[in-house]
Amino acid sequence: MSCLHCGGPLPDGSRRDKQYCRRKCSDAARFERQRTGAPQPPRWQHPALTADDERLHSAAILTRHLAAAHGWSPATIRFAMDGLTDLLAGRPPDEPVLLSEIRTRTPRFNSKLRIVEVLTEMDLLVDDTTAAIRCWIETRTSALPAGFAADVRAWLLVLLDGDARTRPRSPSTLYVYFGALRPHLEHWAITRHHLREVRGPRSSGQLPN
Repeated sequence: MSCLHCGGPLPDGSRRDKQYCRRKCSDAARFERQRTGAPQPPRWQHPALTADDERLHSAAILTRHLAAAHGWSPATIRFAMDGLTDLLAGRPPDEPVLLSEIRTRTPRFNSKLRIVEVLTEMDLLVDDTTAAIRCWIETRTSALPAGFAADVRAWLLVLLDGDARTRPRSPSTLYVYFGALRPHLEHWAITRHHLREVRGPRSSGQLPN
């Protein structure tokens, strides 16, 4: 990219929409336009808006519409389109975007939220975070003694999914509950072969609902 007035290089690290190398060139160009009646130079636009990839192009257009409706800042729009480009460019047409990809591949917190909004609106987002918590349950309970693992696994799954009497709990709640219960499980396993051998209020008080 070069300065539109003097043709010199733009400073390293300049924003992609920067048109002049310094304030002096910007002022000189504005004065020249006023003197000659020349039009404003075309404004920079994100490459995603003219992308050949149909899904990326549609995502960029939708980003612009959502930004106008909700008052997103120009920086947020750029960051969101950057993230959408990384996620969608070259992706097979029938392949959705996983929520875990957005979390690992998008560095800016604000753009993550906006990217989720855009992809949800386009019905391209798949939330795979539940699978992660199920893997966590399997890993943690597999390390328990055989007589304890099945019951604790079933309890954690009821917490996660809910049932007729309880609402589903968040993964963070499961982490807290299991962390509080684990020392008791390790203590009981010393003298018992099965969780059902633990009786009385002392044991029931250790299991949150």
